[in-house]
Amino acid sequence: MRSEDVYAKCLEALHRLHLSTSEGRAEQAVAAEAFLGGNHLELADLDSRRRFLEWFLLERPSESLGEPPVRALQGALLDELAGDDDAEIVVAGLLDSRVGAFEVRDVQPGRGLWLHDLLGLGAYPVQEVTASSEIAAGDVAVGRVFAVGDGLFAMSPATALFRREGLVDALRSDAERLRASRRGTLRVTQIELESMFFPRRSVSRDELEKCETRAVELLSGAGFDEQERGELVALMRTAAANDAPLASASISAVLDRAAFRKRR
Repeated sequence: MRSEDVYAKCLEALHRLHLSTSEGRAEQAVAAEAFLGGNHLELADLDSRRRFLEWFLLERPSESLGEPPVRALQGALLDELAGDDDAEIVVAGLLDSRVGAFEVRDVQPGRGLWLHDLLGLGAYPVQEVTASSEIAAGDVAVGRVFAVGDGLFAMSPATALFRREGLVDALRSDAERLRASRRGTLRVTQIELESMFFPRRSVSRDELEKCETRAVELLSGAGFDEQERGELVALMRTAAANDAPLASASISAVLDRAAFRKRR
């Protein structure tokens, strides 16, 4: 199994362990709204959800556990994953994972690349067989890296790549200004990176409920049954969480279908 797949499996198991308590569930509700700008975890796209879980489980100190869940629950996590290949190595990598905005350098397609932390100034040799054929030197990778043994690292599946002229120089200048205003090593948190690279408008629960109520009314008037209404509202909700233009097109298509059925 690839390191990235074991990583995702470890994260899911750790999530289940933390949510097995009412305290963990309460903490997630509060943390998710802070990370997602007031939006709801159930509406988040896959990568946003993964980035939230990395911050929530690997970095954010839990009020009930007194430290990040990965540290407090590492023994239980290893027991949960007993028998899985590379689980111990990946759990150790989770404990010492690093998050940042990295400049891509020295790409060797089919083998790997080097990531240079633009904020923390570290450098990480990354083992990457597939994506290294598509990544180019000068790209910026925003996300988390974790050790996989033999001095090598892997990128989290939620790492995002940005290819924009002048971005590396702009980030380097920003880092120098921040470094001049702080003492010691400049470290950035995952929630800070989220606000920098993945800004989103907050959607209140009231707004969401009003939109869904109106959609159900329109669909009911067009003759859709309860199951069809639920499926279509779920599709619109997923589209809205992932891509605004896609949401607009999806909602228009659904309303066109409703209008067509109503005319029949």
